[in-house]
Amino acid sequence: MKTTIDLPEPLVREMKLRAVQEGRKLKDVAAEVFQRGLRAPSRSVGKPLRQTLNTPIFVCEEDRATVSEMTIAQLLQLERQAQTEEDLQRVGRSL
Repeated sequence: MKTTIDLPEPLVREMKLRAVQEGRKLKDVAAEVFQRGLRAPSRSVGKPLRQTLNTPIFVCEEDRATVSEMTIAQLLQLERQAQTEEDLQRVGRSL
């Protein structure tokens, strides 16, 4: 079945790279990633987050809005901040 979804660019790049490395189609890699994610037990609040695809995970402090309450602009700002921090860490600097 065809569908259109918006995914983070780093995730799509990683899936494309895996598809090329394994000689597979992107749609097959994406389906496998989604199936694995759906088979994983759902996380309950308070459990540590585990990052498996090198995509950013944003953990909000308790007094801040939850991700579901944040605007797109706020989420994009968090993503930009995380990318800046990663870039600075790569060159051995910090904010």
